[in-house]
Amino acid sequence: MEKVEAVLKKNSYVEQIWVYGNSYESQLVAVVVPIEVRLWKVRIIFTPQPDIPDHTNERKVTQTWQLIGV
Repeated sequence: MEKVEAVLKKNSYVEQIWVYGNSYESQLVAVVVPIEVRLWKVRIIFTPQPDIPDHTNERKVTQTWQLIGV
């Protein structure tokens, strides 16, 4: 589980992470605390703008994904 935590912690949007699992279950549980400021920036970028044509919003989304490395 430490390896999973280490990999997920490398994400630039993750502030804290805790992963739990036991040998009787086939799944893990993760609690992730995001970096709130970064989430707000992404939320603002992806908020639909009714007065802007759709193709402009699509371009903005594509540029944003490229900027954050997704």
